[in-house]
Amino acid sequence: QIVGLEISSALTHDLSHISRIPSPFTWIYIPSRPFILLIFPPLHANHPTFLMAEDSYRLRRDRIAGMIRPDTVFVTPGEVEEARRIIFSNTSPSPSGPTLSRERAQQIADGCIHPQTQSIIPTPLRLSWILPSNVIVTTIMVMAANRGSYFAIGASQWLNQTYNVSHYYANRNASNSSSDADLALAYVGATSASVFGAAAIEKFARASKYSHQLRVIAPFTAVSLATFFNMSLMRKSEIIEGVVVNDEHGTPMGKSVKAGQIGVGTSIAGRIITAMLPMTIPTMVSNKATATILKKFPKIQVPFYMATLCAVIQFVTP
Repeated sequence: QIVGLEISSALTHDLSHISRIPSPFTWIYIPSRPFILLIFPPLHANHPTFLMAEDSYRLRRDRIAGMIRPDTVFVTPGEVEEARRIIFSNTSPSPSGPTLSRERAQQIADGCIHPQTQSIIPTPLRLSWILPSNVIVTTIMVMAANRGSYFAIGASQWLNQTYNVSHYYANRNASNSSSDADLALAYVGATSASVFGAAAIEKFARASKYSHQLRVIAPFTAVSLATFFNMSLMRKSEIIEGVVVNDEHGTPMGKSVKAGQIGVGTSIAGRIITAMLPMTIPTMVSNKATATILKKFPKIQVPFYMATLCAVIQFVTP
């Protein structure tokens, strides 16, 4: 592959992408012409260069913003197929297919295609659907906790865990296979932990003078318990057997048990921390707004909560 970057006022922006170019590569500067020539070998389909650099909050925010754009959430099947061909086959956009730039194709691939198997993920389980799915499910859980109904609490927790287990499975590390028994155990364990955890908090809330505060933290506590059981059981093969580790060129070097344990442990911690603010801050903001704007416009209570939740998720997730 040969890539030329013209030297211009945007040179700094252009060169910022060099950090994502694999090494080794050759670069040639021709003094007589304002041109830099970068020559490097074709990328392996699973080369880490395909993944946007995530060493800063801004880069992670930009990547997620591109992933959850409305036109990525509602991307067409033809665009997903074209993105898969461009990114994983490392070819130029097809003249007869949808018109996609490589950057746009990467956004679609990040949100809709499994990076290892290169399979297209079912629509509701895609990473691009993280925002709409979580906003809807979290709103249902919080409303159920506020109502204080055991049935509503149990049903909302069951809905959340059904979605979570399906989402984790669709986006799992494909270097390890999980049996049907493992999947069933993870689903039952996570659902039981969340349902009984939320029900126990509701029981305490009914007998406590801090019932309101307990109901605010109930959904988060239940989700945290479920996350621990869910990911520990769903990805236990990664903890026991390890995961495949690649070198800087994307070449598999073998399995590492330590990498698997670190990966699962940080995933659990990250998901719990990520869930904490979205499941508490919007509720507290909405409760404060009840005495002001929501008192005048009570019909916008749910949209107000969902808008606040949406903003917090976009801020916290990166």
